[in-house]
Amino acid sequence: LVKARFDNLPSDEYNMVGSVVWATVLKAKEHIQLHCHIVACEPPPMVHVTACTNIDQCVVDWKQLWWNGMGHFLLDGRNPQPYKD
Repeated sequence: LVKARFDNLPSDEYNMVGSVVWATVLKAKEHIQLHCHIVACEPPPMVHVTACTNIDQCVVDWKQLWWNGMGHFLLDGRNPQPYKD
């Protein structure tokens, strides 16, 4: 993705970008945010070991662990992470 940030653009370059480009950027940003929210709320599937004695409780624990850890991390605006991480 793009490494440059829009808030670092010089004002003359900022003004050169047309409204069609800005509209496209804003729509793309909305789609990326929606995807991030979906990823944060839906943990990846978990593979249970054969020794697991309570799969239902294990699934509940995994969902809670995901939400309390990675889910919050993905939605934390104070610590944005690059897409590649």
